[in-house]
Amino acid sequence: MSLLLLVLMVCPCPGMAEETWTVSDLGDENKPNTLRYIINIANEGVLDVDVIDLTHLSGTILLWSPLVINMPSPGTIKRKLTIIGPGADVLAIDGRNLVRCLEVLAGEITIRGLTVRNGRAPTDPALGSLYGGCISFSGNYLTLEDCIVENGTAMSGGCIAGFNNLTLRRTTVRNGVVEGTASYGGRGGGISGFGLMEDCTVIGCRANRYGGGVFHGTANTTASIIRSTIVDCHVPPGDTGGGGIAKTDEGGLQIRDSLIRGCSAGRYGGGIYFKGTPPTSYGTPTAHLELINCTLTDNSAGTEGESGFSNAGAIYAHGRTYADFCTITRNSAADKVGGGVFREGPVVFKNSILSGNTASAAPYDYDDSGAVMEIFGGNVAPHAGGGALADPMLREVLAGGATVGYLPEQDSPALDGAMDCSGFVGDTITTDARGKTRPQGVECDAGAFEFQLPVADAGADRSVHKWDDVLLDGATSTPGEDGAITSWQWTQTGGSPSVTLNGADTELAVFEAPEVSLNEILTFRLTVTTTHGYTAEDTVAVTVISTPKPPVANAGPDQNVAAGASVTLDGSASSDPNGDSLTYSWTQTGGTPAVTLTGANTKQPTFTAPSTSHGATLVFRLTVKDITLMTHTDTVTVNVSPAPVSPVANAGPDQNAAAGVTVTLNGSASTDLNGDSLIYSWTQTGGTPTVTLTGANTAQPYFTAPSVMLNTVLVFSLTVTDPGGLSSTDTVAITVAHVESAPVANAGADQSVAAGATVTLDGSASSDANGDTLTYSWLQTGGTSVSLTGANTARPSFIAPSVSLGGATLFFTLTVTDTGGLSHSDTVTVNVARTEMPPVANAGGDRAVVVGDDVTLDGRASSDANGDSLTYSWTQTGGTSIGLLTDADTAQPSFIAPALATTLTFTLTVTDPGGLWSSDTVNVVVNPTYVAYPPVANAGADRSVATGATVALDGRASSDPNGDALIYSWAQIGGTGVSLTGANTAQPRFTAPDQAITLTFTLTVRDPGGLTDSDTVTVTVTESTGDGDGGGSGGGGGGGGCAFDPSAGYDPLGLEWLLLLAAMLLVRLRRLRRAS
Repeated sequence: MSLLLLVLMVCPCPGMAEETWTVSDLGDENKPNTLRYIINIANEGVLDVDVIDLTHLSGTILLWSPLVINMPSPGTIKRKLTIIGPGADVLAIDGRNLVRCLEVLAGEITIRGLTVRNGRAPTDPALGSLYGGCISFSGNYLTLEDCIVENGTAMSGGCIAGFNNLTLRRTTVRNGVVEGTASYGGRGGGISGFGLMEDCTVIGCRANRYGGGVFHGTANTTASIIRSTIVDCHVPPGDTGGGGIAKTDEGGLQIRDSLIRGCSAGRYGGGIYFKGTPPTSYGTPTAHLELINCTLTDNSAGTEGESGFSNAGAIYAHGRTYADFCTITRNSAADKVGGGVFREGPVVFKNSILSGNTASAAPYDYDDSGAVMEIFGGNVAPHAGGGALADPMLREVLAGGATVGYLPEQDSPALDGAMDCSGFVGDTITTDARGKTRPQGVECDAGAFEFQLPVADAGADRSVHKWDDVLLDGATSTPGEDGAITSWQWTQTGGSPSVTLNGADTELAVFEAPEVSLNEILTFRLTVTTTHGYTAEDTVAVTVISTPKPPVANAGPDQNVAAGASVTLDGSASSDPNGDSLTYSWTQTGGTPAVTLTGANTKQPTFTAPSTSHGATLVFRLTVKDITLMTHTDTVTVNVSPAPVSPVANAGPDQNAAAGVTVTLNGSASTDLNGDSLIYSWTQTGGTPTVTLTGANTAQPYFTAPSVMLNTVLVFSLTVTDPGGLSSTDTVAITVAHVESAPVANAGADQSVAAGATVTLDGSASSDANGDTLTYSWLQTGGTSVSLTGANTARPSFIAPSVSLGGATLFFTLTVTDTGGLSHSDTVTVNVARTEMPPVANAGGDRAVVVGDDVTLDGRASSDANGDSLTYSWTQTGGTSIGLLTDADTAQPSFIAPALATTLTFTLTVTDPGGLWSSDTVNVVVNPTYVAYPPVANAGADRSVATGATVALDGRASSDPNGDALIYSWAQIGGTGVSLTGANTAQPRFTAPDQAITLTFTLTVRDPGGLTDSDTVTVTVTESTGDGDGGGSGGGGGGGGCAFDPSAGYDPLGLEWLLLLAAMLLVRLRRLRRAS
């Protein structure tokens, strides 16, 4: 079990819930609730740590030493850890420019929503890894999402050092510095080693040798940079390369939808330095670089006047290079050729702009000597030196004030200059670098951006009537890539007559539809012009309908009126759009009764609202007609309220009820035709006795049906009244039936009595509502069993039993039954108190001793019936004075037998705590020499026990006049045989049989001289009442309790021989003393 628990703790199982630990302390101490403490717990692997939650924090965690994550995987199960921050602008982990911030040695780690800054790697290899100023990664997997990593310093990887299992998403890396030499790297000012960069920015970083922004040098692996920006990154003058990106060793680098701008290198590739073993042709690569939808601009290589090679302002291609839909412009090489591209391996350009770059000598844009370089169709690039041969006519694309790329101008040869959008390496290019859609299956624009022309939208064609105000709407026109629409122009291009356009030079123009004899189509053209003069047109057709418009009927608003009121309908709001005069016609189309309209052919007819008990809803239709006989209709509703009507009382159906039940009257079926609320009033108008109505002013009052000797009819009247004072009355009859009632038992009051008292129970207060004669039956239901005398009478009696200390409680149930067999029960409790009894003194048996003997008297057999503790007092009351009686106030005083023969008498007085006492005497015969007297057997008092009880016989009151030790032997001589345990001890035990019976036992005691004596005891077994206490009356001495003492030892053979040996030794000693 413990091994399974350990496995579950250490090895996270599939499907188990993630364990999240919350950091609430910004401190760096290794104490609970700090980030360092929880990372250390995760490293230990004893407790599960799946997620570290920092979302409740804000501010800065200042580090005094690196945070180290080391979570090696047990077997094939990867240990995963996610660290979640509140956002990079909210919480930062800060190395204070003294220590590295984070070191990931093992585990699958994700860090999200944090800033990691001001980290510094060691400069001495003896102190640890020199790589990764803010984050050093050498473990299994590391993913950074929505983070900022900044201001790191190291020998390589100024901000981050990792390898191909490093993934960055939506992360900014900035201001990283690499100070290393050739011996210790000098690579990757921002990042050294990665697998994927997606939607990232690297800015303001520098390195000493390669990759001012980003460096990838893992052999035979491929890294990807997607939708990312690398700007303002540098490597210094000298034998350096890749101001923005450097890739060395065999393998691949894929860059898509990305911008590399404003970067510089001392010698090779201001934007990208790509170095692998150059193949002889494009088909046999050892290293490859792929660029799709990328822009490289304003990058530079070398410093003007510096000796040595300074090639490739944008790309230094030493392996196989492929570029599709890229823009490479305004880059420069200070001291050599190839202001754009310098290659030592096969290079393929397709659908790209490679122009406008500069170098100190031709060719300016690219070096066309040496290795294979293929310029496919769809490019804007000179095929011989000098950028002037192919001006791409580009303009800057701005975002927030920063240049993010270059778009073709309106007349640029890049527009529709690409062959198609099918990728050279099997890719289909569906969008440009900004995510704008590129057209498929037709020509599209060369370079990284697809130019979007403006689109004019004159709106949908429509139909109107004469004199309508017509709105021409061009607001949905779009400017495309050219900033904004700077002008709109609406022109009528067809149809007659010509109309006057108001706002013809705005996006919304308005005109009034002319009057025409036949339907006429008017056409309008919208021309929009954008910032740089791009235009677009669209047309819209407006059909003017010659048919006159019909009139519009308006029957007025709906009305609510009272019965008998004079009602006026109103159609005066009806109108005709042609201005024609109207005729009016009103008809009733709904509701009853039908009314008579006065002036049914006028604007405002009248009628008298009908009087009905339930009201009415009347509907009238107005029809208006113009001079061309065109018509239109409208309806109006008149709601007539009901005439006042008295409510209708309904007291509910007659009912039959038994005496004693609750009767509910029900007037809720009363109604008011006007829907008014009602007031209820109930009164008893017949029958006796009069009952009390609860809720007499509600719809449903209730009462308790009275007891009656004969069936009786009670009559109740209900009056309901509406708010207008109208009322009505109804009655209901309730027949109450005579019901035989059960009697009521009364067992009398609880009693407290003394043990031994005669107790009389009293049920004479029991009663029967019908006056029937009752029979009585008493039953004891709890407590010590007693015998009831007269158990079938109203007043039985019994003798209170003896009870132990604390008393006892007896329970009795009385059941009374009437002549109809109906019954009822009641209980009574009798508390029995103990009767104080005086103690019984027992001074022990008479005995004989020899002069000079040490004699011990024994009063331990004294007893107290109440179980009280006793005090002892011994006095000598006869014989020669012995002088001193030692311990005369204990149960066993002692003295030395006098030197002459005599008979001594001693009196023992025992007293209980209540002052009750008794006395007993014992004689001690002092002989000049030893006289053997036989022992005296005492088998204890006869007793009664319950069936199944454990019973202990007690022969401890047996004695020997000579004080000799005794040997005990018990035997059963009567009753069903039982098994005696310890038959050779003073207190053997047995279990009482499960039947009522009398058992007889004999005890034989023998002294060491062989003298014996016997005694018998009788144990009566009675049926148990269920709450006995295990049998016996307790007590020691001669009383012989029946309680079993489990602490008493038992070894019949060993004890017998030990006692015999002790007796023989005592006899020997006495003989020696007499001889002396």
